[in-house]
Amino acid sequence: MSTLSVDFETAEQMTGVSRFTLRKYVKTGRLKVVRVGRRVVVPVSELERMFAPGTVSTLKSDDATQGS
Repeated sequence: MSTLSVDFETAEQMTGVSRFTLRKYVKTGRLKVVRVGRRVVVPVSELERMFAPGTVSTLKSDDATQGS
């Protein structure tokens, strides 16, 4: 069975993007998360959507224009 969702630490390791940046993406609505009890997890499908080939450079350029 494949993993459906991961915590922020694992998402950070999978993507190479810091937890701080991932949480910023959640706050701005660019990354969707799911609350499971008191935990907040990131669906792997969201990571695949957001960090698919060809989309990472767009995200980085968006951050640069926002002064991050």
